[in-house]
Amino acid sequence: SGSVLQQVSRMWAKMIQLGQAFNTFSENTTTFVNQFVDDTNDTIADYIQQFNDLHTYVHDYFDNLDVQEEINNKLDEMTEAGTLQEIITAYIQANVSWTFDNVAEMKTATNLVNGSYARTLGFNSINDGGGALYKITNTGTANEMDVIAVGSLFANLIDEDVINVKKYGAIEGNTDSLAIFNYCLSKARTNNKTVQALGEYTLSNRILLDSDDRETIIVGKLNFPNSDGFVIANQYKTILIRDGINAHGKCIYVAGDPAISPRYIQRFKVAGYEGNKPILMSDTEACVELKSDDRGVGYGSFENLVCGSAKTSDSPALYIHSDTNSSFVNNMYFTDCAFNVCGNDRWMAELVGYTAWTTESNYFLN
Repeated sequence: SGSVLQQVSRMWAKMIQLGQAFNTFSENTTTFVNQFVDDTNDTIADYIQQFNDLHTYVHDYFDNLDVQEEINNKLDEMTEAGTLQEIITAYIQANVSWTFDNVAEMKTATNLVNGSYARTLGFNSINDGGGALYKITNTGTANEMDVIAVGSLFANLIDEDVINVKKYGAIEGNTDSLAIFNYCLSKARTNNKTVQALGEYTLSNRILLDSDDRETIIVGKLNFPNSDGFVIANQYKTILIRDGINAHGKCIYVAGDPAISPRYIQRFKVAGYEGNKPILMSDTEACVELKSDDRGVGYGSFENLVCGSAKTSDSPALYIHSDTNSSFVNNMYFTDCAFNVCGNDRWMAELVGYTAWTTESNYFLN
């Protein structure tokens, strides 16, 4: 019985130890759980507060936003970083075409850079017919016709197939446009282009066509108050006239003269343009003169013209002559042309030459 009591006693002691251990575990668990709940509650509360703050910020953002201030701040940042200047430069250089009222306004521009383009609505004023497109470069030589100085840059005229004198600065009326006409003709020879001068212009001296190149010029009305008009001194020249020519001297002078012409003059044409029958009038000389001195004139044509000489000129409307024996005027065609004189004692057409001078196979049609 003693051993049984001892065993029971030991078992009871063990049970007491287990109870104490359980109590300790229970207390620790309760403490942990309580701490966990407290910590979780704090975290959840913090999350809730942060969510509420975010919600309030988003909800009130556009009510409190100063858009202009934000833009200014961003531009300031880009300026300080240099990115704004890079963007602007790239935009300007990306084949942008800036438009100006006239050349004078373009010359004062500060937004042009090398590689950009400029367009004018006129040369001297809007819609004067001289509006053009220019390529901007940082090298060049200005002539103020097709190369315009723009500060330290140069505006280079982009030509079309026809060279329009108005795009080079020619002004209708009494302003002398001779320098511009001669420059355009020189450029046309080099580039095999046609010169166009529709409108009425005044030229202080004659236009001499003596190069070896083919030349075509289309004009409206030209006034030469101090000189002859066109002097044809080489082959393959074409003059088309829409409205007329007034000249102090000859309107058209075909100069087979060794002092002016380098060779026999042939294959030229003077005619009315766009179906018009322009009036050519000389104040003091023959309206049309063909002179053959050692050079010869042939295979040319005059078409659809009214040619006259004023009463004070005492000259025929058409004068064909030679001052030497070894020359000729052959195979000329005058088609649909009228020759008028205001003087009472002159012929409409006059042919004068030396004994050996020949004029044959010339035709007056219609």
